[in-house]
This record gives sequence, C-alpha cells and structure tokens, in this order.
Amino acid sequence: MSNSITAVIVYDYAFINGGAAKVAIKSALGLRKRGIEVIYFSAVGPVCPELSESEVKNVCLNMDDINTGKKVNAICNGIWNLRAKRELQKILHNLDKNQTIVHFHGWSKALSSSVVHVASSMKFKVFVTLHEYFSLCPNGGFYNYQKEAICCCRPMSLRCILANCDKRNYIQKMWRVCRQLVQDFVVRRNKHIFYISISDLNENIVRRYLSGKQFCRVKNPVEMGEQPIQDIGSNKGILYVGRLSEEKGIELFCEALEGVRERGLTVQGIVVGGGEYGNKLIEKYPEVEFVGWKNNEEVQRFMRTSRALVFPSKWYEGAPLTIVEAMSIGLPCIVSDCTSAAELIQDNCNGLIFRSNDIFSLEEKLIDILKDNTAERLHKNICSDFDRNEYLDETYISNLLYAYSL
Repeated sequence: MSNSITAVIVYDYAFINGGAAKVAIKSALGLRKRGIEVIYFSAVGPVCPELSESEVKNVCLNMDDINTGKKVNAICNGIWNLRAKRELQKILHNLDKNQTIVHFHGWSKALSSSVVHVASSMKFKVFVTLHEYFSLCPNGGFYNYQKEAICCCRPMSLRCILANCDKRNYIQKMWRVCRQLVQDFVVRRNKHIFYISISDLNENIVRRYLSGKQFCRVKNPVEMGEQPIQDIGSNKGILYVGRLSEEKGIELFCEALEGVRERGLTVQGIVVGGGEYGNKLIEKYPEVEFVGWKNNEEVQRFMRTSRALVFPSKWYEGAPLTIVEAMSIGLPCIVSDCTSAAELIQDNCNGLIFRSNDIFSLEEKLIDILKDNTAERLHKNICSDFDRNEYLDETYISNLLYAYSL
C-alpha cells in the first residue's frame, strides 16, 4: 500500500491499560515508522510517552470513561458520545476519504459507536479489530456473570435481553441493551465495515452475526523474550498472569493448587496481576503468592523462573498475548479448552489443555507438569517449533498494510 495514505487509529484510551490498548498504540507507532501519516484519536488521557514522544499526531479529548465520570454523563456518552463524534468529524473533514483508513480498536468505554457512525457515513474505509465481542454482545463477553458460564444466547434475542447476565445487576444490563440497540444499527448491520479477526475462535463466534462479511486475519504483535529458559527442570513455580476476576478463572487456579497439595504434592503458585478479586483471594489462599501488577520486564523474570503458566479463563478469549509471550521463551502453558489459546497448543506436545471450569481436569494437568520429564519435554518441543516471526511488530504492520489494501 502507498505511503501516501493516512491512518486514523481510534481507541478509547491514549495509554496502555490492557492488550487492546497495547495493540492500538503499536499500530500507530509501527505505521508511522513505515512513513505513513498517523492520527491517534482517543477519549481518555493522559497520552502515554510512547505516543507523545513519537511523530504520531495525537488527538485526546481528555474525557472520563463510563466507569469514572459523572453517572448522567456516563449513561449518555456510553450510548452516544456526541462530542467524540463531532471531534472525529472535524478531523475526517480535512482528509481524503480515498486515501484514508479509519481503524477502530475499541469504543465501548468512552467514545461510543457514534465515532464508527461518523466515519462510515462519511464513506471512509473503516476497519474494526475484534479484540472482544462488544460489536455483538451487550456485556462484551458472551458470558453470563451471574451463572459464571459462557452464554449461548443469540445476541439481542428476546432470551438475551431477558437474561440477567451482567456483572452488576439487571438494571445495568438494560442500559447495555439500550446501547447495543444503537450500536447494532451502526455496526452490526453495516455491510461496509472490514473486520480484523485475531484467532479462529474469535472469527467463528462473530462472523455469523455481522452483516459485514469482509474479514481478514492479523495476529496481534507480542513482546517476546530474547532467549529461551535454560533449565526449566529446576523451576518450581506455577504462574498465573492476568486480571484477577471471576471469568478469568483465577479462583479455579487457586483451588486446583490446593487440591494438588491435598494429594500430597508440593506446588508453588504465583499470581501476577490485580483486580476486584484480589483481597478475597489473598485471605482465602495464603499458600499462593500474590505479587500484584508488574511491568513487562518483571513479568518476563517471573516466567523465566516458572515451570509452567496456567491460563484458566472460563470465557471466550480473543487472542491472549500472555500465551505467546510465555511460549517465546519456551515456557509450557496449561490452557482451558474454551479459549483461542487452545489453538496454539497441541495437548501433551507443546503444552497441556484442560476442560474449561473443571477443577479436576486442571489438577490432573498440574500433577502432570510436576513430573520430572514433562516440563522439559514440552519445553524442548516449544523451542523447536515456535515461530516467533509470526508475532513480531514488523510482521504485524506488514499484515496490517496488506489488510488495508483489500
């Protein structure tokens, strides 16, 4: 694709607060390094140093997101953020629609689907990366938080609307339904949107529901370690990295460790991350070491001293970056079968797969990884087969530019 194009990267946040933000910001920085003019449009600041110190043009509205602002503003802006729409419209008005790509990484926390509407109505070429499922599902996860199980309802069917599935309460669900009614008109029924999927599971779940049928696969870029672990057989820790929330399966992880100990085995559990479950878990599972949030360099150090990483998520995960980060240094992963992480694992070859939300299945895999030869065998297979080139920033930008040219 010609370097004469302009890419407008749109995301709720101007700083890194999760995987989607990291990919959005890497998109902006990587495209700019290729000589492409880039505008990064966001609602919530501050603008991170990576962006502010680059040649990317940053437009941050410095608004609150829907969880921190005044309740009335949150209710209104979450459904239709008029200011965000007008500000993006001003930017697009000065750009050539035939030479501009507008790429959305997320809008559900502050911008609202109003920004997608303005870009599409002005006939710009619009891309949406499917980091999660807010394009379809009112709570964004195809997950029933009250039943603690994956939701199989057709999005926005009567059964879906009546389901009390929200993390908070049914009143919150009704607000999400109102937001989704608006968003369905803007996004779901829009035949002209190009979608970027990040895994087979991710694409298969949404493809049948979206009117836009133009899909392309672009794997997320991942920050990887330079050298593999040298002596994994001497490592003892079993590692969890991620948000401490119910749907992530963190308590299942802690319970499984306890079950393994009750069988007479010694196992060391380490949890890296924070979240609403934190205090409860620390009190309930004193044998597990909770170390809080850590930066990428610190996470790498924990990975290098661990025997395995467990990914116990109980809901659909688009394309968890942590699994690739671990495999890049040869760390075996134990993953639940309901997530796209299982697409990277050949059971008992380069990792282990357990039945989602099944504590006994997870305990068996933990016992297996504690055996003398299992971790070393999986480690060797990962090191011989893992292709790190698929996840480099340069590969991601090349694949992104190819998608833009379709």
